[in-house]
Amino acid sequence: MIRFTPNARGSTRIEETSTFRDALRQQRQFRLEQLSELSAAPVRAALSTGATAEQVEAQAQVARLLRAAALSALADVDAALLRIEQGVFGRCMECSGDIQLARLEILPMAALCMPCQRRQEIAPSDRATTKTTPHETTR
Repeated sequence: MIRFTPNARGSTRIEETSTFRDALRQQRQFRLEQLSELSAAPVRAALSTGATAEQVEAQAQVARLLRAAALSALADVDAALLRIEQGVFGRCMECSGDIQLARLEILPMAALCMPCQRRQEIAPSDRATTKTTPHETTR
């Protein structure tokens, strides 16, 4: 069960995170299995089917890109698990405001609230010069 309690600012914080922790652990296991499968020599399989050198290289490149994406996702999951342990899960890492519950339910590894996420996606190079403040959110 997930509970939210008012804090001094009148917003809420997540008190119980076991549901999120469980979901993140499942996601972590999935990513580890995915990485293991991606390491299982797809190039050798392509060679055994008579693929051309170009096809083998293309398959190797796809495998490298998939591995990089899986490693990035695993890092996001591990960071979210660390935020749970540190007691800051559900708090935006950019502005310190609350991350909406609906966002966390869909993407439990979210580190930013939606306004900060949008700002980051629109102008990532401008982030260093922009001071952010907590955004009002509803849960």
